[in-house]
Formats: sequence, structure tokens, C-alpha cells
Amino acid sequence: FAGSRSRNVVVFSAQLTHDLDATTLAEMVRRMVAFFAKLHVTYGSAYRYVFKQHPRFANCCDISALTALPFVELSDKSWTELYPQMALHVTFSSTVTFDAASAGVPTYLPPYPENKILDGRFYGADFGYPFAGKAVEELLALMKDDAVATMKTTHDWFLACYAPFDEMNCLKLLKND
Repeated sequence: FAGSRSRNVVVFSAQLTHDLDATTLAEMVRRMVAFFAKLHVTYGSAYRYVFKQHPRFANCCDISALTALPFVELSDKSWTELYPQMALHVTFSSTVTFDAASAGVPTYLPPYPENKILDGRFYGADFGYPFAGKAVEELLALMKDDAVATMKTTHDWFLACYAPFDEMNCLKLLKND
């Protein structure tokens, strides 16, 4: 994978939308602030820390605690612009996990056991995600020590989740054969 050595961006993709209640939204923001603060204490300026909002955000909650962090950048860049720079994608539970994997970028899924919708650990159980349950520090170490292999594993997982359209198999499934 090209540019695997120069990847120094950690992007948190948020799901802050009107689909969630105010208490949940506030808790998500609190957890994101804590996540970025811990990462910054641990790694300092070794990484760029980026927060990318959901397209349906529409100011549904107060994110001032996130934007107040001087080391966190708010980005409106497209994912295709960000992927070549990314060491890691972070999300509670977003389909961006698949999109990032298509570019070889691994995802850290912070546990959120008290909310089944936001607990992305199901990616491991339901989709066989190879890095499910790994700590953020483990994933960043994998990317630092052997980015090419880590990105290949991630991309291979993506490919395993998608298959070319098979008309006969589709008909078989529809007929419940």
C-alpha cells in the first residue's frame, strides 16, 4: 500500500445525528473528548487528530467541548482525501468502517456496551472484523510496525465482505432453496 510509512492521521467519524436522544449525543461527545485527550497525552504531536462529522449532523448537539480541544481538527474533507493520510479510523459504529477498509485503513471500535446501536463490537461477531477487540494502542502499533501487512489484512477483510453479484445464488436465496 502506497504511503504506508507517512500515515499520521487518526480520524474519528461521528454519528451525531437527530436519530439519537440528547443524553446519548452528550455522552458520545464526552467519550470522543476523552478519547482524543487520552491519545494526545499518550502520543502528543506524533499524530494529527481529526474529527469528521456525519453528513446529517445539522447542529443536533453541542460539540463545543470537541472543537475547544486545540489539538483536534474539524474536517470537511472527503474520505478519499483523508484515507491516504490515515493511520487509523475510529468510530462507535459506522459503515465508514467498510469504506476505510476498502482503502486498507483499519478501524478502532471503542466499546459502548450499554448501547447496542453504538457498540461496534458486533463487527467482530457478525462480520469477522480482524481487529475487533483490539485496543487503540495495539492498532497504532501495528500500523507503525508493519503498516503494509496491517493494511493488507484490513483490505482482505473488506474484499471478503463483498462478492460479485451472483444471479443464481440470488434466485436461490429469494426462493429460500
